[in-house]
Amino acid sequence: MVAHELAAHFASQLETAIIFLGEGTKVSKQLDGLITLTIESSAVDEFAVPNLARKNVRAIFEFLDEFQPDIIHAHEPAILSVLGQVWCKQHNRPFVHTSHVLPWSVLDFGALDAARISNRYLIDKVASGFLLNFYQNCDALIALNQTEADGIRRFGYTGQVFLIPNGRHLQPFNACRPADITTQEKVLIFIGHICGRKNQAYLLEVMKYLPGEYKLLIIGDPLDPRYEKQLRVEAKDKALHVEFCGIVDYEEIPKYLEKSHLLVSASRMEVQSLVIIEALASGTPVLGLANETVDELVNDKVGGRLPKDASPEKFALEVERICNLPLAEYEQLCQNARQRVKDMDWENVTRMTRIAYETLRETPPSLSPEEGMTRLTRLIAHLPPGQLRDYISLQSEKVTTRFRQARKVDRRTWIVSGATILGSIAAYLFLRQRDGLRRLKKNLSSRTHVQD
Repeated sequence: MVAHELAAHFASQLETAIIFLGEGTKVSKQLDGLITLTIESSAVDEFAVPNLARKNVRAIFEFLDEFQPDIIHAHEPAILSVLGQVWCKQHNRPFVHTSHVLPWSVLDFGALDAARISNRYLIDKVASGFLLNFYQNCDALIALNQTEADGIRRFGYTGQVFLIPNGRHLQPFNACRPADITTQEKVLIFIGHICGRKNQAYLLEVMKYLPGEYKLLIIGDPLDPRYEKQLRVEAKDKALHVEFCGIVDYEEIPKYLEKSHLLVSASRMEVQSLVIIEALASGTPVLGLANETVDELVNDKVGGRLPKDASPEKFALEVERICNLPLAEYEQLCQNARQRVKDMDWENVTRMTRIAYETLRETPPSLSPEEGMTRLTRLIAHLPPGQLRDYISLQSEKVTTRFRQARKVDRRTWIVSGATILGSIAAYLFLRQRDGLRRLKKNLSSRTHVQD
């Protein structure tokens, strides 16, 4: 969502293109001027898997050769982004990446829940190594907040880091009216994927300590259907006032927030939750357990923040405290909430991003031949044979020629594989372990629509 909205906003100012996964490989131009290149892909549960046959990889490089971007900005450390790194090195253009996950727990952001992989140690080791390599091959990283910036440094990245938050279209949320706190029924709301990291099981425990006039709405689709089934069984067995709303159109979210007295979050980790930003912008107070987003945006002036280890009973008491505030105090919370995120509108975030772009264009790449050789040696050993390897090797030779002329990179350079990059690692092992290759082939033939 962030990548698409940022691209669309930039398209009104600059010639802008976005590459993402779709039903087929084709170029088109939107009404707002945004140029899109979709890459043929398939879906396996929650995984988006690109078809990286030679013709599709060639289409990416030919598109970039024609479009000639001044900068490439990636939002996923996956194979399409790595191909962008290769092109940038060929043409001496800057490459920047916004980190939307915590680098030390990258696989916890959905991949393991979706794949249901139990043996994660090896995957974690491989993913962390490739993520650091991917980071080091960037000219700069964008961190969403200071917590993530500090974590990126601890992870080992030494390059340039810009602090730029997520952007949102705040107007639809700013137009919301705060819920009527004087009503007897109190509506709590959770919005997001249903998975272990989001910790909805904790919220169900909280509901056991709340009076009958409290109701919890859970909006979102499951990354692990088994987890959602357990939640539904628990809610039914304990006769909890919990409503599972499933997937709701994004345009309808402001309406749900408008009738909710409090957004509740027990998520174990969040880099910078879009839902919390939207809730605050709508004037809905937020109560959450401490995590990266809650620590950054939530306090007693906009709702409440509790320690990670706070008991469900303690959480329930805080819910009751907020929902029983005098009208004037509750309305003040709502006003404070809007003010807390007023600078996260796309207009401001785009301005900050453009300043970062201009800074990068004025700063020459600093990758030494030795650094390039070390990183590539780690990557090439994992490259599977086939069309992808052959084509990327050909692209690599072009970079090699440039190095011999400009002495900026070593003779072996920027060769990578989708099967060894983050989610692709988990996807590959998952498919292999569960005989999923057969399903992948079937899905590729049907060209199920998936976005990156």
